[in-house]
Amino acid sequence: MITECDLADEFVEQHNAYLRFSCKQAQWFINTPEGWIRDDTIAVFDLARQYCRKVSDDMPDDTQRAWLCSYTTIRNVLWLARTYREVAVATMAGTASAAGRE
Repeated sequence: MITECDLADEFVEQHNAYLRFSCKQAQWFINTPEGWIRDDTIAVFDLARQYCRKVSDDMPDDTQRAWLCSYTTIRNVLWLARTYREVAVATMAGTASAAGRE
C-alpha cells in the first residue's frame, strides 16, 4: 500500500528543482524562465493532481485509484511536500505574481 508520505517523497523528488514553499508567506512559488513567481493560479495543486493521477494508473484496485485521485489525498501530499527541506524556505523576496504575467 502506498502512503501519502510515499507520494510526497516522490512528488518533491520530481519537482524540487522548480518549486518552493514559503513558510512565512504560506505560498507556493514556481521557477520560470522569467524567475520565481508566486503560484496564484493553483498550478502546484494541478501538478500534484497530475502526479497522483499518474500513480493511480498503475494501481489494480479501483478503491486505491479513487483514493489516490481524491481531493483529500492531493491536498495532504502538498501539505506534506511543503515541509521538505528541498522546497521549504522562509520567504521569497522579489517575486512576481503568476496572475500578473498575462
